[in-house]
Amino acid sequence: MHKTILITGASSGIGSACVKQALACNLNIIATARNQNKLQTLEKLSSSIQIIPADISTQRGREKICNAINQPIDFLLHNAARLDVPEKFKDVKLADFQNCIATNAEPIIFLTKGLLNNLKQAQDKARIISMSSGAAKQIIAGIGHYCVSKAAGLMANQMLKAELENSGILVNDYF
Repeated sequence: MHKTILITGASSGIGSACVKQALACNLNIIATARNQNKLQTLEKLSSSIQIIPADISTQRGREKICNAINQPIDFLLHNAARLDVPEKFKDVKLADFQNCIATNAEPIIFLTKGLLNNLKQAQDKARIISMSSGAAKQIIAGIGHYCVSKAAGLMANQMLKAELENSGILVNDYF
């Protein structure tokens, strides 16, 4: 039986590349992103790709993903990210900051929480992998709101790692 990977932010960039690499590894793929057209292009690559168009920055989007999955998940790759227009920290709008937190940190906690039963049903130990950037650990002028959201994502991932240590689910991070 093939293992299954769920990849967020799968419609472009690193996420799309991860979908193609997962295909090469003979994995079943659940690809999520906001851009339905790009997801449909990915879906045409293989019958082993299931798409779920959803916005992971919203509770409704995360629930849509969780409700659409009725199978074990062996790998959960938190890849989706958001960086709005670079601005000096003093000029950041509350909505832009909230959007960064909602995309870069909340899904690591709340999407994972919604998928715990699927992860616990994995063939072997499931893995949760959170992609990020150096912005989680180092300030980059002009994108302070992004740095803060990535630092929050790093802390959320470390929290999961500690709390899921004895659950049979391995948590890794690439920050």
